Amino acid sequence: MLGDGVGKVATSAFWTIEYYQQFWDVGTQQVKDRIIWSMVPNPKRSYLESFIRPKPDLYGPFWISVTLIFLIAISGNLANYIAVAGSGTYVWQYDFHKVCYAATAVFSYVSLVPLGIWLVLWYNNVRGEVTFLEILCLYGYSMAIYIPISLLWVIQVSWFQWLLVLAGSLSSGFVLLLSLLPAIRKGGERTILPVSVAVIALHMILAVGFVMYFFSGAPAAGAVAAARPDNAGPTPIDVRQGRSIDPLDKEALSEVVDQSIPQIGKKSVQAKGSKQETGSKSSAESKDVGDIQSAKEQPQVNSVGEKKREVTKQDVKAT
Repeated sequence: MLGDGVGKVATSAFWTIEYYQQFWDVGTQQVKDRIIWSMVPNPKRSYLESFIRPKPDLYGPFWISVTLIFLIAISGNLANYIAVAGSGTYVWQYDFHKVCYAATAVFSYVSLVPLGIWLVLWYNNVRGEVTFLEILCLYGYSMAIYIPISLLWVIQVSWFQWLLVLAGSLSSGFVLLLSLLPAIRKGGERTILPVSVAVIALHMILAVGFVMYFFSGAPAAGAVAAARPDNAGPTPIDVRQGRSIDPLDKEALSEVVDQSIPQIGKKSVQAKGSKQETGSKSSAESKDVGDIQSAKEQPQVNSVGEKKREVTKQDVKAT
C-alpha cells in the first residue's frame, strides 16, 4: 500500500525505522518545486508525473501540515483580537483550543480523504494506477497554499476573505484533480463525476471551515465578556451618557467614581438622618410609656395617703 510506487523496494519490515526512512529521503529543491507547483494548475503538465513520481515523500506533507496548524491558530487568535480590540464589552484572551481544532481538521483531511479516494479506486479495480502514498503526498502538498492565505485571512474584510477561499481552494483543488484524473477515468464513467466533484468540494469545504471558525471575527472563546469575578458587580455604566465603560479604561472609571461620591455622601447623610429620627421617635415613645405608668401609680399613692390620714383621725378621737 505504501511501498508501491516508491523508487526503491523496501527491504526492511514495516515496523522498523529503516522502512520509513525512504519516505523522508527528499532534497530541498524537490520540496521547493513540489510546494510551488502544487499551487499552479497546468493542464499540459501532470503534477503527479513531473514532481511526485517516482519518489513521493512524507517530509513535505508533514511539515506543511504542522506549519499550517500553528499558523492558523495564531492568525485566528490575531483576527479575533482585531475584531474585539475596539469593543468595550469584551476582554480578549488567547484561545489555545484553536491549535487542537486546527490539528484535528488538517490531519483528518490529509489522511482520511486520500484514504477514501484510494478505497474508491481500489473498489473500482484501479489499483496500480496511483498508490495511497502518492495520493497522501498530493494532499499534503496541496495544503501549502493555505499557509500564505491564512496570513491574509487576518484582514477583516469579508469579500476579500471569501475571494481568497475561492482562489486558494480552486487553484490547489484543480492541481489535485488533474493529477488524479487519469486514474479516476480508468474507474469507469460512473466514478468520474462523483469523485471529481468530491475532490473539489471537499477542498473548498476545508477552506470555508477555516474562514468561518478561525477568521470570522465574531467574539469566540478567546474574547469573553468582562472577565471579572462573579461578585464584582455589573460592568460600570455611565448612566448620564447611556453607554458601557471599558473596565480597563482608567480615566472613564475614575470619572464615574468621582460622580458617584456625592451621591454616596448624600445617601449616607440621609441614612444618618433617618437613624436620628428613629432614635427620637423611640425616646418619645419610651417617655410616653413612662408617663402612662406614673399616671397609673399616682392614684394608688393618693389612696394610701388618704387611708393613713383616716387612721390618724381615728386615733385622735379615741384619745
